[in-house]
Amino acid sequence: MATVALGRPIDGAGVDLGGLTLQERRAFMASAGLPPPAGTTVEPVDADGGPAEWVAAAGLAGDRVLQFFHGGGYHIGSLATLRRLLALLSDAAQARVLNVDYRLAPEHPFPAAFDDALADYRWLLASGAEARQITVAGSSSGGGLALDARGAARRLRADARRGRRHLTVDGHARSSADPDPRR
Repeated sequence: MATVALGRPIDGAGVDLGGLTLQERRAFMASAGLPPPAGTTVEPVDADGGPAEWVAAAGLAGDRVLQFFHGGGYHIGSLATLRRLLALLSDAAQARVLNVDYRLAPEHPFPAAFDDALADYRWLLASGAEARQITVAGSSSGGGLALDARGAARRLRADARRGRRHLTVDGHARSSADPDPRR
């Protein structure tokens, strides 16, 4: 039996977003998220100018932090998309999850999402989290963003230990010792 979403039929095999406008895709993805389990705390925050939220499972103890980036090909996805999954991850990892809503293309082209990811990581550090407490993760394109942000953060920390300054060029953190952003 076919289901209808946003006025368009969807076959039982999956969702075809190809015929939708960008705004319709975003609306669909935002509405597709399931609510978190009872007792989950969801607290909106302004993470250095970018929207984010803390998702914490009921009875959470400890100081671990999971910084998470949603997927969606850098053009769809939102805080609501994976909120239930993040609550379950929070419980399993015994970590608070910073659910990050980075700027999306095409309105905000590269390197906007990367810049947001790095700014949110810096915000976590400025808020008192220690680097050893933070795990960075994401789904799909958000996973790539997590790897890029984590790699840049490691280079920034190494440069700081060596007394080096860094430049952000083309959205990649670089130091005088690492001029190639692909590494």
